[in-house]
Amino acid sequence: MKKGFTLIELLVVVLIIGILSAVALPQYTKAVAKARSTEALTNTRSLAKAEQIYYMANGEYSSDLSVLDIEVGELEEENTRSRTKDFSYFCNEANGCCQAWGKITTGDMTPVFEACPSGTLSCICSGTVTEPCSFCKMFGAKEKSGVYNGSTMFPIKI
Repeated sequence: MKKGFTLIELLVVVLIIGILSAVALPQYTKAVAKARSTEALTNTRSLAKAEQIYYMANGEYSSDLSVLDIEVGELEEENTRSRTKDFSYFCNEANGCCQAWGKITTGDMTPVFEACPSGTLSCICSGTVTEPCSFCKMFGAKEKSGVYNGSTMFPIKI
């Protein structure tokens, strides 16, 4: 008597592995996107807190990231922007709010998060929409808080 697997048994195993892969891959992709985005969220909040500290010491906000008490990636464009592998950051000297830009939902760099020294934290969906995009839903965004430069902002709590 020969020992081994029949062709049908091998095909069933390959089919089961294929089904498990088809289910697991999208979940894995979502988890990777959320992990990368959490880096941007953390950096944006840290920049806004650094802006708040700078404001308390100097009475004004700064768009020069080199004067803040934090380093996020490499500085570029006369120290007004900072870049990591996946995101670009900048702060608005008028209100101290800082934004992270990245390639999340489209191939173009779009605003992803905004954090302000007041403590507000928003996820930004491209375009004027009433419901949060799937990206913002990952971070618990529910209700629209405003529009920025043609994109819709949704507050998030972390």
